[in-house]
Amino acid sequence: MTSSRALYQAQLLEEQVEIYRTLNDLAKRKEQVLSQADVEALDDIITTEQALILKVAELEKCRFASQKELAATWDLPVDEVTLEAITARADEEVAARCQLAGKELIAVLSELKERNDRCQVIIKGALDVVQRVLTKAGTGGQS
Repeated sequence: MTSSRALYQAQLLEEQVEIYRTLNDLAKRKEQVLSQADVEALDDIITTEQALILKVAELEKCRFASQKELAATWDLPVDEVTLEAITARADEEVAARCQLAGKELIAVLSELKERNDRCQVIIKGALDVVQRVLTKAGTGGQS
């Protein structure tokens, strides 16, 4: 069971990496459509992102349930069933998959965060422009 649970953890991580790569690609497109003020394309991207975020949440639930099973099997607190603990107890192939997926996950999440931060800057800039226009129009930004 330990071997199959460790493999399952690796598979879940690999699937999460792929979803986050897709989210990163969408964030790249979102940067472009925000700069172009393409509201329709932005809406499509956001709809796709929402579905992927739900999928990640589902995978995370599965990963945590499997992590709890490993914790019980290994007689460890669940918070000690880390990627390092799994790779230490897994066979060589599964350990390598877990390590690679962990590294890829860190890299893609870092890039995704940077892209999302840039998108926030673009959105803030657009909101600042709207606020200035409303202020000049005499509404003071009040609706």
